[in-house]
Amino acid sequence: MINLNELSKMLKKKRIESGLSQEEFAKTLGFTASYISRLENGKVSPTFKSLEKISEHIGIKANLFFG
Repeated sequence: MINLNELSKMLKKKRIESGLSQEEFAKTLGFTASYISRLENGKVSPTFKSLEKISEHIGIKANLFFG
């Protein structure tokens, strides 16, 4: 299973590669910018449902987060 620090880095990298600000990314997914910030800084663990939404949007499979 991927650790929270690795997940945080991956999410931020993929968001930036998509050319989106935290605010834009959050709005697209129905989250708050604060939640995205906390995810990217490793201060909160995402739910599986959140990971599914995020992974669909950035084009990776959610199961990649789980070894």
